[in-house]
Amino acid sequence: MCGLVGVINKRTNGFFKQQCEVFDNLLFVDQLRGADSTGVFLVEKDGTLNMAKEASNATDFRGRKEYTSLMDTAFRRGSALIGHNRSATKGTIIDANAHPFIVDNRITLVHNGTLYGDHKKLANTEVDSHAIAHVIHDNGDDVEKALRELDGAYALIWHDFKNKTVNFIRNNQRPLHYIETDNEWVWASEANMLKWMIIRHDLKVKGDPSLLSEGILSTYTMSSSGWEVESKKLDLTKKTFYQQGGRMHPYATEEDTTDYKIPPQKETQRLANGYFGLEDDIDIPVLKEKTFNVTHLHPTNDNHSNGVQVRIVAMEDDLAKKSNAHFSINKWEQTSYEYKQDSYVAAHCIDYTDVHPNNRLFGYFVYATMEKEPDILIKVRMPPDADETVLLDWALNNRRVIICLKTKLWRGYISDTTGVYTGDGYGMYIGSSIKEVVAQPA
Repeated sequence: MCGLVGVINKRTNGFFKQQCEVFDNLLFVDQLRGADSTGVFLVEKDGTLNMAKEASNATDFRGRKEYTSLMDTAFRRGSALIGHNRSATKGTIIDANAHPFIVDNRITLVHNGTLYGDHKKLANTEVDSHAIAHVIHDNGDDVEKALRELDGAYALIWHDFKNKTVNFIRNNQRPLHYIETDNEWVWASEANMLKWMIIRHDLKVKGDPSLLSEGILSTYTMSSSGWEVESKKLDLTKKTFYQQGGRMHPYATEEDTTDYKIPPQKETQRLANGYFGLEDDIDIPVLKEKTFNVTHLHPTNDNHSNGVQVRIVAMEDDLAKKSNAHFSINKWEQTSYEYKQDSYVAAHCIDYTDVHPNNRLFGYFVYATMEKEPDILIKVRMPPDADETVLLDWALNNRRVIICLKTKLWRGYISDTTGVYTGDGYGMYIGSSIKEVVAQPA
C-alpha cells in the first residue's frame, strides 16, 4: 500500500500560499499509507520539471532543504505538484527506489499498487513501479496498449514531458479521488484526506470528493492559458481473480483455473468510514504472526453512553448493508450454530472506529467479515494503546486475521422509507482476541 497526492493549479503565475499548505498537509497525512519513502515532482508553468525524493517518512522529508526549495519554486512559478508516500513491497528501501521514477527524461511516474508475478519481464528494474514507467515510455503515446501489459493493482499518476501532460488513471484494485475548486484540482488516494483539506482550509469545492472511475484516463495538458482537461475511457485487459490458500491468482480466462474452483473475489466495497477494502499484495515471502491482546465487550454491557452506543449501532448497520450482509433470523440460527464460543475463525478486516468519539481511553472497535461466511460480521474491541496506524492498515488492505469468537447477536434491518422491520438482517460475533498474519519485510 502506498499513497498518492497532488494539486493542479488553475493559475498561470505560481501557487497560492494556501495551495502549498494543502499539498504539504496531504503529503504529511499520506504517510499513514506509507512511511518507507517520500517523493515529490513539480511541473513549473514553463514545463520545467523538478523532483525530490528520499527513503524517509514524510515528517522527516518535509524538513529537507531539497523539499523546501522545491516548494519555494512552486510558490513562485509552480503549475502542478504530485507527491508519493511509499510502503515498500518490491525493492529495497533506498533513495533510488523511492518514487517518482523517471525514464529517458520523458516519463515521470508514481504508483500505488503491486504488479503480480515477475515484473522484470516488463523491464529489468528492482521496483515494479519503475517497470511501469518503462512500459508507458516504450509504448509512446499508446497508453491503452501500455496498460494492457500490466497485470496487478494500480493507481498511477505520471508526467509526460514530450506531450506536456499530467495523467491520472486507476484500476478497480486501488482508489484515487479528487475535488475541484475555482483555483485548483486536488487529488488523493483517500476521500477522507480531501474532506479534511476542505474543512482545514475552508476550500470552496464544486461538489463532494469524487472517485476517479476505473479505466478513465484523466489528462491535464499544459497550454499558455492554463491546463486543458480531457477524460477518456480506455479498454483495459480484464483478469479474473481466484483465491486459493489465502493468495490471489490471476488468470486471463476461466478455463485457466482448473486447479482453483473458489468463486471470484467480491468487488471492493466503500466502507462506513469512507475507506476502501483493497486486495492484499500477493507476493508474501515469509509469514510471521503478530498477536494483539484485546478487551472483550459484551454488546449489552457497553460501558459508555447510550448516545455513543446508538452511533455505533447505526454505523454497524450501515457497514453490514454496504458489505451485503444478509440473513433471515432462521438462516442465522442455522448458520451460527456451526461456530461455537471460543472457536477460532479466519476473517478479513474491513473497518475500524473509535468506541467513543471524544475519548480515546475507550479504545477502538475493529470489524471483519468471516472468511467462510462473508455475510457474518465480527467485532473486536482493541485497547486504547493500540497502534491506530496498524488499524488503518488492516482496514485499507483487508488484512487476514484469526479471531477467537465469544458472544453472538442478530440485528434486523429497518426500512429507510417505512421504518418497519423488513424480515432480514445480519449476524455479528463479538471476538475476544485477534491475530494477524503479515508479510515479513523484504
